[in-house]
Amino acid sequence: MIAADPVSMTQKADLIDLAMLSDRSIEHLLEDAAWLARLQAEKEPLPTLRDGTTVATLFFEPSTRTRNAFLQAAHLLGAQTLAVEAESASIRKGESLEDTIAALEALGVDVIVLRHPQAGAAWRAAQVCVQARVINAGDGTNAHPTQALIDLFALRQRFGEIRGLKVLVLGDLLHSRVARSDLWALHRQGAICLASGPATLLGPLPPWVQQVTDPDPVLPEVDAVLLLRLQRERMEEELIPSLREYRARFGMTSERAALLREEAVILHPAPVNRGVEIDDAVMRDPRTLVFRQMQIGVFVRMAALRWVMQGGIAC
Repeated sequence: MIAADPVSMTQKADLIDLAMLSDRSIEHLLEDAAWLARLQAEKEPLPTLRDGTTVATLFFEPSTRTRNAFLQAAHLLGAQTLAVEAESASIRKGESLEDTIAALEALGVDVIVLRHPQAGAAWRAAQVCVQARVINAGDGTNAHPTQALIDLFALRQRFGEIRGLKVLVLGDLLHSRVARSDLWALHRQGAICLASGPATLLGPLPPWVQQVTDPDPVLPEVDAVLLLRLQRERMEEELIPSLREYRARFGMTSERAALLREEAVILHPAPVNRGVEIDDAVMRDPRTLVFRQMQIGVFVRMAALRWVMQGGIAC
């Protein structure tokens, strides 16, 4: 049973990368998110963070889902929120990331949710903070731990457990922090991981990931397909011939979705490039869980806030 009492001040814990956590801690986060979802569904009172807790979102990249999910999560847990706009932050005047983080901590912020285009930025922020906790909401192409937790939650909700599931990660793996976090987390949970995409967008793959040149022959065998957004804003050069060719070879078209088993699911971290990674008709397919992932996201972020404020239970 997850304790419903308001959490008290305890040791500092940060959520930077799932690779830094124990299996027990990951399990705790997933169980807590599931418990919170049940409370909400049954209209039972939700737990609260300690009185006066302030959560600041500091995003240096655009975000709709992640930022608002964290703000909603903080609100549901009774916390005060502070949304810091990157355009108005003093970093635009030459202030370092470290000084911006230190200024937020000096203002009494308890949790800083950071998204930054540089890999390692969340770790740097955590080194600066003495009391404030840092949650990585995506740092460059490095990691996106709460998105990986969302995907684990969605798969467990559908299949009961992840061990033995065959999951195909499809698309732009080279630029995807979601792919890095998901592949690591899925492997740790016992899934069989496959990856496919243009050769120019695969990058180096972990040894436990099977590379698939053509996704079509394996689609009837997989339990889930995790689609990745084509991140053209991170490409310094054109790495694909055209969007039309990308869709033809790697997009989740209606014809490609028809190859999947009835019980298989389609995931996407969003935002979605419709007509590129996934067709409109497939977005309406009941096997596509994109909007369900967004709903789950609030409970996963609630669990993440509780976890860092509780000192990283079962680190």
